[in-house]
Amino acid sequence: MKAYRALDALRGLGSEKAWLMRIAINTCKDMQRSRWWRLVDRRITTDDLPEQGVCDEYPDKAVLTAVMNLPMKYRQTVLLHYYQGMTLTQVAQALDVPPGTVRTRLMRAKERLRGQLEGWYFDEE
Repeated sequence: MKAYRALDALRGLGSEKAWLMRIAINTCKDMQRSRWWRLVDRRITTDDLPEQGVCDEYPDKAVLTAVMNLPMKYRQTVLLHYYQGMTLTQVAQALDVPPGTVRTRLMRAKERLRGQLEGWYFDEE
């Protein structure tokens, strides 16, 4: 509804996907600041999530758990780029940061994930 109401604010300057993601991110930030957020039990594990429709090649959820344990700025960047398929420019627009910052955050997130997931895919000796 927020996107529909703000449709006249959409200009041809950026992608629609980045514009919608920015609305979603701001809505989530508003929710985190609300009283409701402090009163609701948000302890959800990956086991509580519904089953996927497509068979997962790696069913142990180690990568998803590692991504979700990243600091917020890295997690947002990884989720938008790799899970939502957004380009670096679109991620930069959605997060309202320069594209260079997105590249740096992705690089640092990969370094952290590499350390956490070492030996997960292959048995490294």
